[in-house]
Amino acid sequence: MKIGFITNSLSRVGIDNIEEIFKWGKEKEFNCLEIGPAIPLKVERLQKLQEKYGLQITSFIYMRNILARDRKERELHTNKIKERIDAANRLNVKYVTISTGRDEKKSYAENFTLLEKEFAPILKYAEKKNVTIALENCPEMWNIAISPLMWRKIFKVFPSSNLGLCFDPSHLVWLRINPYKAILDFRDKICYVHAKDTEIMKEKLDICGIFTDQIYGEKPECEWWRPRLPGWGEINWRNLITNLIEAGFDGTINIEHEDSVWSGSKKKVEKGLILTRNYLKGMI
Repeated sequence: MKIGFITNSLSRVGIDNIEEIFKWGKEKEFNCLEIGPAIPLKVERLQKLQEKYGLQITSFIYMRNILARDRKERELHTNKIKERIDAANRLNVKYVTISTGRDEKKSYAENFTLLEKEFAPILKYAEKKNVTIALENCPEMWNIAISPLMWRKIFKVFPSSNLGLCFDPSHLVWLRINPYKAILDFRDKICYVHAKDTEIMKEKLDICGIFTDQIYGEKPECEWWRPRLPGWGEINWRNLITNLIEAGFDGTINIEHEDSVWSGSKKKVEKGLILTRNYLKGMI
């Protein structure tokens, strides 16, 4: 397996120079990068940086709402995804990672019907360009592809070899879904993995329950879970990686660094990425 990271964590602390990110990733012995939306889509430059530093681009990630109520917003995000499909095609990058989108005024059933209409042209475009769309399973990013039930429904409607999962186990934890079983159940659809963990803060959960923040908008007072780097949360990474191996997965694990403990400065973010790389490297 290869270990990489998403550029978002470094972009958040002001590092938008993509060559600086490539250079640092090479120096710290990462294998690949996942390019976030803050990085300009300059194909020739990205091609030269891949060759210069020997780091492969795993995916272009663009988690935006393609089912937004506003038609212009939908079109904007659809076009941005197609731009990334074009870039992936030219750079021989396998994946473009997105969320399904979600109209928050509609039910999940209504959104599913909307998805059938709006997503079909995007998938057809990806198939034409020989690029695979990887659906990330974050519930907070305008998304209905958040559970095994929804994955089955989506893959049944879109039975394409150019559609799969960017598997993020951290969200399954706070949704109380078994991430280890999901790996085995969807082994043929996992494109690559996001390395992120979740900490459950039981004292806050006992006080607030799971709905208070949604009803009264009490975050962070009732924030009963938070993203953590692997090893600082609920996931048993040895079990998770064992299941990946047993499922025949030998692809990329990209660190998605959203851990507030290891954030706030370039130094802390870089330290968090290095700690996670070392932690995972000891298991693969």
